[in-house]
Amino acid sequence: MKSLLLKRLLVAGGVIGGTGAVLVAYSFATKEVEVFAAGAVLTLAGLQCTMNAHIALIRSRL
Repeated sequence: MKSLLLKRLLVAGGVIGGTGAVLVAYSFATKEVEVFAAGAVLTLAGLQCTMNAHIALIRSRL
């Protein structure tokens, strides 16, 4: 059960990070600073969520 939850967190982090990357790319096209800031925050949040889930998944298998 725990590994299934961690795998879902991995996917969720990837989706959040991907959304942030799309917003960053959009901000470069439109030159909107607010969109860039939101995209950067989402990208970093997705990366942190993914890495935390990955570390926890690896530790649970040891």
